[in-house]
Amino acid sequence: MFLGSVIAEKRKIKGLNQTELAEGICTQNTISKIEKHNVAPSVPILFNICKRLDITFNDAFSDFSTDTASDETVLLNSIEADLIIDGHSSHEDMISAFNENTLSQFHQQKLYIIEALLNFNRKLYEDASFFIDKVIVNSHGDMYDIHALLAFTLKGLINKEQGSPEREAYFMKIVEDAIQENLEIAKSETVELSFLCKHLASFYVSQENDSKVKDYCQRGLKLNQQRRSVYFVADFYSMLGDMCIKKTETKELADSYKVIANSLSSFISETFD
Repeated sequence: MFLGSVIAEKRKIKGLNQTELAEGICTQNTISKIEKHNVAPSVPILFNICKRLDITFNDAFSDFSTDTASDETVLLNSIEADLIIDGHSSHEDMISAFNENTLSQFHQQKLYIIEALLNFNRKLYEDASFFIDKVIVNSHGDMYDIHALLAFTLKGLINKEQGSPEREAYFMKIVEDAIQENLEIAKSETVELSFLCKHLASFYVSQENDSKVKDYCQRGLKLNQQRRSVYFVADFYSMLGDMCIKKTETKELADSYKVIANSLSSFISETFD
């Protein structure tokens, strides 16, 4: 059964017509298109539809396969990406709409990472650590598990915020060792891998290790170039610019990097009517 069919069925059980379901959420035409499988609902719209129908995301996706192409995966990836990129903390209600006990192990791990990111962005480090530890235990610390690598990176960032540089270095070294040869991590998303590169580069900025900064910035840029994306590209160019500006022979290159970084930052933050 397709998502639109599930929504239509649950709507009829609740005794709602399309206009009543759409009220305050979207247009009746949008509901019609969703139910006819002509469009996929955005995360906020789907959340509010589920809330009105008194169903969880799991209910909405109960008849779907759990492979990486499923809508459930797309939804979790979307929430995770928002938290990684912008640090949005407005997804708590959406997260609570999942029942972790009915998720696959992969999706459970993704949900724990989302919970960890949400709490980390709110500076609730003890709560973030609780979910990080669940990921590490459930993945058995597998260095080729993307969720374990994200968890260790967050461990490093928490120790940085808490003023424990040695512990920060310990966890960042774990991540570095795992991706030293390549960034081909199974079931990983571009935004996740870019997140790893960004924070490894940032760590080595603090260590004044220009060679490592350059390496991880270039790897992050190459990854995004290959996948036609721009995750943290402005940050990579900015760090390269800061590195180059320290040397007389590369000051001109530093200016170029800074121009690119500022242009990208302006474009990404721009709003359009």
